[in-house]
Amino acid sequence: DDGELISELAGPVTFATIGEASSPPRNVSVLRVYSESVVVEWSQPSNVYGTLTKYRVSLTRLFGTWKMSVNVSGNKFSTTIGNLLPFTHHIIEVQAGTIVSRRLLWSDPNIDYPPVSFTTKQSAPSPPQNLNTTEVGARSVTVRWSPPLHANGVIRRYKVFIQPGRNHLPSGPGITVDNSQPRTHLNVSGLTPVTLYRVWVAAVNIDDGELISELAGPVTFATIGEASSPPRNVSVLRVYSKSVVVKWS
Repeated sequence: DDGELISELAGPVTFATIGEASSPPRNVSVLRVYSESVVVEWSQPSNVYGTLTKYRVSLTRLFGTWKMSVNVSGNKFSTTIGNLLPFTHHIIEVQAGTIVSRRLLWSDPNIDYPPVSFTTKQSAPSPPQNLNTTEVGARSVTVRWSPPLHANGVIRRYKVFIQPGRNHLPSGPGITVDNSQPRTHLNVSGLTPVTLYRVWVAAVNIDDGELISELAGPVTFATIGEASSPPRNVSVLRVYSKSVVVKWS
C-alpha cells in the first residue's frame, strides 16, 4: 500500500548450465606429403570448454565414399596418417574432443573454404599387363601390352627390352616408348632370322625422378626363317658344243 510490498525470497534453487563442444581447431594445414602418407598439423581451438582430451583427424577422398579417421592425444598438434593411395586427392577435417560433465563432445570440423586438401605424390606403377608379341617375321616383331592395373600417377613412357637368348633379366637402356599420346605397342626391326628372343616391358611415372614399375615378362618368341641371299660370282667356266660348266660362290 502506498508502494511495493515485497515478500520474503523463495529459494535458492541451484542449477548449472550444460556444457557445449569447443570451437573447431585452428590453422589446419598439410606439413608434408608423400606417396602413401601425409603429415597434418593444427592449433588448439580458440575456445575450449571442459577438458580437451583428443583430436580426431578425418580424411575423405574427393571422389567416392571412402573415409578414415584417427584419434590423436589432446596435447599433440600434428600427426602422420599412412596407408593412403598414391596420386589421390584427399580433404582434411580436424575436430576437438572435450570431456564435459563426463560426456565426450566433438567440435564441429575446421571450417575452411576452400577445404584443406592435398594430393599424395606419385609412386611407381604396377607392371604393364597382357604382354605379347604379334606379327613375328624373320627380322621384325610387334610387341603389345596393356596399361598397368594401378597407374599410381600419370604414365609418361614405357621401356621395352628385347634381347636374344634366355637371359632372366634384360640389360641395357631398352627402347623408350613415349606415352604422351597413349601408346601400348612397338614395332621392332633389325632382328636376326631363326633366333630366340625374350622381351620385357616396364611403365614409368615421373615425380622428382623416374618411378619405374617392375618388369612385365619375359615373353619368349622366335623369328622365322627367310630365303638366303642369291649365290655370288656366278660365271661360265667352260663351254662345249652340248654342255656348259658353271661356277659360283
